[in-house]
Amino acid sequence: MTEEMPKLEYCQKMNRKLIIAVTSAVVLLSVCILVWFATAEGGPVLLSPPYFRLKNMYGEPFKHGWGIDLPGFGPTLRFTDIQAHTLKPANVSHSDGHMKLEDGRIAFYADGGGRCLEAIKAAENSALNANICSDNELQKWE
Repeated sequence: MTEEMPKLEYCQKMNRKLIIAVTSAVVLLSVCILVWFATAEGGPVLLSPPYFRLKNMYGEPFKHGWGIDLPGFGPTLRFTDIQAHTLKPANVSHSDGHMKLEDGRIAFYADGGGRCLEAIKAAENSALNANICSDNELQKWE
C-alpha cells in the first residue's frame, strides 16, 4: 500500500501539471489571435459586396466594421428586429448580409430577396424590419 500512494501522488501531480500546461497554451493562443486581429492591416477579407458598412468602427474589436444583418441563420432567419452586426468574414456563410440602395430603398438580396429595410414608425430610434418591398414611405432612405 505504501508503494501505491507515491504512484497515486505522482499521477495527480502530473495531471495538475498537464492541466496547467494546456490551459496556459490555450490562453496564450487566444491572446495571439486577438493581437493578430487587432493589428492586422485592413482586417480580414469580408463578405463579397453588396453590403452596408458604417465608416466608424465604434469599438468593433475585429476591424470588420458594423453592417446591417438579418437576425438568425437558415431556419432561424427572421425579418423582424433588424440589427447592426459585425460584418462577416468571407470564409463563413453570409447570404443574410447582402443589400444595396436601390430606388431609394435598402433592398436585401440572397436570403432576404424581395425584402426592403423598413422603419416601424417615422421616429428617431425606431426599430427596423425587412418587409416585402413596396412604395411604403417607411422604406425610403437617403
